[in-house]
Amino acid sequence: AAGVGRGVRGLGLARGAEVVPRATSRRALVTSIAVGEAALDLLLACGCELAGRPNYEHLQGEPFSVIARSFLPEPVAETAGVAKAALDRGDAALDRGEYDGAVKEFTFVLEVAPTEYKLCQRALLKRTEAYRAVGDREGAGRDFRKQWLWGRGLRWPGACFGEAAL
Repeated sequence: AAGVGRGVRGLGLARGAEVVPRATSRRALVTSIAVGEAALDLLLACGCELAGRPNYEHLQGEPFSVIARSFLPEPVAETAGVAKAALDRGDAALDRGEYDGAVKEFTFVLEVAPTEYKLCQRALLKRTEAYRAVGDREGAGRDFRKQWLWGRGLRWPGACFGEAAL
């Protein structure tokens, strides 16, 4: 058997009749690094999701299983229509310069439909605008950070089951 026991250039070392690639350990290292990076990315996305999500406080102190289930998609909230109407009223109040009324309407959106990503993102963005208009830099900054963090998170709430139309 000519060639048995000989290495094939560039493929690795021969052991008997089998060829063992030299790059096996390197591929394993690269694969483990890629898996580690993906896990870290998912962990950071979950952290951003939790930090930016409205009404996160109700999850504090809960077991890990409850927090983990909160990342799964949820059906469109029954109150999404009410939240959409409040968002429209807040937009109208903002356009009229009634900033306190606008803040109340946008806050109501966050309270009544906290899992509706698009509605809450828009409410946070508009409430930031209203806070800036009245000179509340702290409130505007807080809302901007929440909106930014939640936007960097998983973006799952309602994603699989449809979201309330904007």
